[in-house]
Amino acid sequence: MSMKVSFSTLACPDWTMPQIIAMAAAELYDGIELRFVQGEDSLWKLPVFSGKELASTKHALADDGLTIPCLDTSCRFHSPDAAERARWIVEGERMADLAAELGTPGLRVFGDTIQPGADRASTQSWIAESIRELAEITAVRGVEVWIENHGDFAAAGETAAILAHAIVRPVISLASVQETSPVPARQESTLVRDVSAPRLGWPP
Repeated sequence: MSMKVSFSTLACPDWTMPQIIAMAAAELYDGIELRFVQGEDSLWKLPVFSGKELASTKHALADDGLTIPCLDTSCRFHSPDAAERARWIVEGERMADLAAELGTPGLRVFGDTIQPGADRASTQSWIAESIRELAEITAVRGVEVWIENHGDFAAAGETAAILAHAIVRPVISLASVQETSPVPARQESTLVRDVSAPRLGWPP
């Protein structure tokens, strides 16, 4: 299987979709990982991703042989406030609707950081429960939830623990492994696979 190459619009957050597509096609990319478009990260809010403009966007992507392998959300589930976590789940659901329209297999979400006054165990539980709830919603749309190991839960072992608690087969995957702990990178990667296998998929 040949490797396909995409770029993230994190590198060009203010560009329009026509600009993004034109550059991707000119530089012979295979896909575009959407983080920001026109400075917006709640992509479902943009006219270019709704109604007739969405159809035009999809045609433009198809005409240049481009796919959207991932929608990068700002969803994070570390807040002690249940209403705040619920707000991010709603955001994830809206992004999953768009992902399904674009034929995108996964949403990137964060676990993230321990908030003032909160403890690690409670935060880990909030993250896991929220990811499980979102994954159950997105699964019916054929979209996976991909957690990026980030913030206070960047170490692979901690990410694996969250996933082991949150797992809803087969909709939760690991988005990346960061070398942020003293455990060697190869050992970290093995740890994630050992703890979670065979219940985790890996993003294409």
